[in-house]
Amino acid sequence: MSHWHSWPLRCARYVLRWPTRSGRRGAVQYLDLLAVALEQRGWSLVRYYRPTEFPAAFPLLRVYSSAEHSNVGVAVTVRTSQYNAWSYFTVGQGQPELLIVCGDAEAAADLIDDRLKQQMSRHTSGQRS
Repeated sequence: MSHWHSWPLRCARYVLRWPTRSGRRGAVQYLDLLAVALEQRGWSLVRYYRPTEFPAAFPLLRVYSSAEHSNVGVAVTVRTSQYNAWSYFTVGQGQPELLIVCGDAEAAADLIDDRLKQQMSRHTSGQRS
């Protein structure tokens, strides 16, 4: 009788783990597409979502410039937003900031490219003053 009582609990545990596993896989696929688009624009990347190299709690892509502007960069993750749509978010010290809904890696790369170029121009103009 105890076997039948524990069955719903075991099923619930399995069901709760399943979206996390498939969700991570989907997030990694979106980050890989974004990584290709950003590499084509000349940005350097660190993929903190490779389980053997970086067993991070959530998938994270670090985008930065050359060593000359090593403090200019952004961290991007993928997670669900409103209405369960996959979206790119920048993460840092504050609240995660929604960039764009996934599906157009080129548009997301354009947004990140513009943001980093602005950071670089502020950093360069700040050094000259």
